[in-house]
Amino acid sequence: MRRDMSNATTANKINGMKGESGILHLDGFNLANGCVSDYMHGIFLRAVYKLLDLWFSLSSTNERCFKGKHIKEVARRVGEMAAPYFIEHLPHRDFDTQYTHLKATELQALMLYYATPCLARILPKEYLSHFELLSQCVFLLLGDNVTQ
Repeated sequence: MRRDMSNATTANKINGMKGESGILHLDGFNLANGCVSDYMHGIFLRAVYKLLDLWFSLSSTNERCFKGKHIKEVARRVGEMAAPYFIEHLPHRDFDTQYTHLKATELQALMLYYATPCLARILPKEYLSHFELLSQCVFLLLGDNVTQ
């Protein structure tokens, strides 16, 4: 990360870095232990978005996991879901055309509460099972207490 920061410029980003941060020069500051990871971007805007892209994007038509021909059915299911009181940002009603523009909070709601029933009998069981495991892990890690 330090190397990426040192070699990057505003015009030439490297792995999202645009240049050195001032905190690199603080005495005793450990970059790895001193920065909190951002789960909203790391999980929802990266991993979940990548999965949606693999499943529904035309650029993945040759992939075994491509399910683009079922996106209207997924969109219908998403649109029929009723939100629990604590979800502020619902996934778009026109999911089939707008899934690439979902915000992190919408992807979070989709992953944790909507995706499993919306993708059932569309994704192969193996893929759905792996997605459910990821969703369950994220749900547990976002809880107030993480126990054994």
